[in-house]
Amino acid sequence: MLKKLIKNEYIATARFMIPLYIVLAVLTVMNKIILMIEDNSQLGEVLGENIVYNFVSGLLLVTYILSIFAVFALTVIFIIKRFYDNMLKDEAYLSFTLPVTTKQHLYSKVVVSYTWIVVSSVVVMASLFVMGAGEGVTEEVNTVVKGLRQLLEEGYGPEILAGVVLVLIGIYNLILLPYTCFSIGQRMNGHPVIGAFVTYIVIYMINQIIGIITLVVVFAGNTDGLEKMSDLQAYHYVIIYEIVLMGVEAIVYTLITHHMLDKKLNLE
Repeated sequence: MLKKLIKNEYIATARFMIPLYIVLAVLTVMNKIILMIEDNSQLGEVLGENIVYNFVSGLLLVTYILSIFAVFALTVIFIIKRFYDNMLKDEAYLSFTLPVTTKQHLYSKVVVSYTWIVVSSVVVMASLFVMGAGEGVTEEVNTVVKGLRQLLEEGYGPEILAGVVLVLIGIYNLILLPYTCFSIGQRMNGHPVIGAFVTYIVIYMINQIIGIITLVVVFAGNTDGLEKMSDLQAYHYVIIYEIVLMGVEAIVYTLITHHMLDKKLNLE
């Protein structure tokens, strides 16, 4: 049943996400054409004196830049709204009548949301690559790839893997934190959005306090040791600390969200 949930969630969300990517792709192509025109000295010089051309090219460039930020922002806003509508508003009556557990509902939302965030990141990077192609970007990418390969050959694979793990946990928390806030906020009768906002502030403050305390406990008692560490050893120390801290946050967010949806759901 979980597979069916995930499949249906992909179909439902793709109706919004795919057009968003198409808009970015169209703007990318149009702006790339303008860049190619400007690279042509003769054509660029002629059109550069045209007021209409300058206005249109400027407008397209601004629209493209805004669309880059919009893809990220709208992706996050959409997955949060999707969760809120399906799990906490009127649609929730239908969602929770299905022969599916709360855990399966939550997992399907997380899997699909995670996918769209990763895809949005890839689409934006591909767009930027297309825009920069022909201006040394290809060479820069090759340089990065060669540098990464060299690091792997020199035995820095665990460090790179730790960085990837940290990013993956960060994306998971980016999804689960809003879910947690709305799951708690829905208990504020008639004001779930305000409740979610207040919950976010409280969670943020708690995270800051825990962060400060753990920093003091973990690092303050080992100041001399840290000073004697190499950059690589310090990196190990810090990234393990970050992975553990964010990993604990991820577990707490998951448990709270599941508990609130399973035991404390208020659809009145």
